[in-house]
Amino acid sequence: MAHFEFLQLEWPALHEAAAKAESLIYPDPRTSCFHARRALELLVAWLYKHDASLRLPYQDNLGALIHEPTFKTAVGDAVFAKARLIQRIGNEAVHSSKPVRQFDALKRSELELLIQRRTTRQPLAEAKVNEAIVERYYQTRAIRRIGEAFEEDHDRKALVVMTTGAGKTFSANQIEFLNLIVDHLTERGVVEPGSVYESPFTDLTPRGPDALFSPEHLDELVRTLEAIRLTAVAA
Repeated sequence: MAHFEFLQLEWPALHEAAAKAESLIYPDPRTSCFHARRALELLVAWLYKHDASLRLPYQDNLGALIHEPTFKTAVGDAVFAKARLIQRIGNEAVHSSKPVRQFDALKRSELELLIQRRTTRQPLAEAKVNEAIVERYYQTRAIRRIGEAFEEDHDRKALVVMTTGAGKTFSANQIEFLNLIVDHLTERGVVEPGSVYESPFTDLTPRGPDALFSPEHLDELVRTLEAIRLTAVAA
């Protein structure tokens, strides 16, 4: 029995999209991701239509809808993380033409390095900040707070606040770009600053962060990534 049969009677359109996503996982994974995103869009639209506590955001695209604070509160962190993952992978399935190559997979030595970093890493909040890169005291303090947020709360929003400034209204593309960086930090430990001008970051916007952030905010982003990279290397 398929996992989504229970949807068929009350939500036939949602059932159709979810069932296609499930059935195509192995024979056609790209199309499976497309249908998974379609199912998410239908579900989110239904929730906004029937839950009066949800406020419509300034845009009605999927990214803005799932990042709206009332939606995130209603569904909880676990569901929100899955929704964002489906959205991101769905975007890549539709817009990216990059093939999956054999050498895209991590080699044994790279996996061993990741394990070593996890077991020997220093607490980010206590790591020494390179003063040659971070010149101002408030930048050092901000990096400390970022470290504490990652260590204690796994707080992804800390990177957003540091790089774009507290109190700013973020566009859906800005949030998606920064979330993509955090996903890579979570998976790999570091993100080379230059790599934000390569795929998958340029799949979202061809010019990379230059098209999304001001030069000042972009400088802050590069400093943050470089500080995290040096901390990981030191560990």
